[in-house]
Amino acid sequence: MVMHRWRQALAAAITQAAAGQGLVEYGLIMMLVALVVIAAVSALGGSLSNMYNTVVNVFR
Repeated sequence: MVMHRWRQALAAAITQAAAGQGLVEYGLIMMLVALVVIAAVSALGGSLSNMYNTVVNVFR
């Protein structure tokens, strides 16, 4: 009986640790995606601004 409860507790701890690890990995991936988007917008900022202004001027 005690051994069964111990195995259940161990299985629950492993499952919770795996879920926490998955959440951390998801957060790291989201951070990487955000950094790539920021770098792309910074690199293309001037040309994006010109393109936006061109489109705005078409609709004026």
